[in-house]
Amino acid sequence: MAHSLAASARVLESKRLLAIAMPLAVAQLAQMLMTITASLILGRLDSVALAAGGLSTSLTAFIALIAQGILASLQPLIAQARGQNRAVEATQNQIVAAALVMAAAVSIVLIVALCNIEALLSFAQVDSKVVKLAGAFCQAYAWGIPAILCSAVLRYYLAAVERAKVVMWTFFVATLVYAPISWLWVLSDYGIGIAGAGYALSLNWWMILLGLALYCRRHQLLSTQMLSIPVGDVLASARAIFKLGWPIGGIYAAEMGLVSLSSL
Repeated sequence: MAHSLAASARVLESKRLLAIAMPLAVAQLAQMLMTITASLILGRLDSVALAAGGLSTSLTAFIALIAQGILASLQPLIAQARGQNRAVEATQNQIVAAALVMAAAVSIVLIVALCNIEALLSFAQVDSKVVKLAGAFCQAYAWGIPAILCSAVLRYYLAAVERAKVVMWTFFVATLVYAPISWLWVLSDYGIGIAGAGYALSLNWWMILLGLALYCRRHQLLSTQMLSIPVGDVLASARAIFKLGWPIGGIYAAEMGLVSLSSL
């Protein structure tokens, strides 16, 4: 009898885990598909644009993933608060507020880095034509960095509160929308070349952020009281997020670093 109950509990736990993990996996695949779509469209321009696009998407993904890895630590922190039956809403608001502040601060650094990426590529002795095009892509893509990191915060938060399906559907719709927008801004008569692909990705990320934020607002998952949380409490949560998250960011850096460096 006890064995049967234990087996049933494991099956139930596995189903709950899959219910959260599968939508997140689909969302991750959709994110990768947007990058692949960008490369395919840039390949229609010429080989130099394709090379610059591949290099740019690799570098931007590397930079963004490290930051996303650090922010991912808000999931176990929220899960811990829910498991300990603390003042869940207040704790969740504080953790999410801290993560959003971190996302905004890191965004400034990454925008500056991407807008000056040509200097790094020139130092790495990348072909000057590729450097120029990659710089145009990264400068356009940079404006989407705040949306990328803030949407990551909401994505991890929704996963922690078992609302992962909305993440999947938001990314699915964004992937469908990206292809025509990218074609319009890159290949059509109104296109602006490789920079158009960067702007299209930036716009897509802002739409993803808007979709997730509207969902949270509609279902009252986050309170406007976030704005009145004491600065000291926000900083304390930010330190906890960083302490737990920097090893995750380090793992992402190690995994993606070799790929990114090999593309230089």
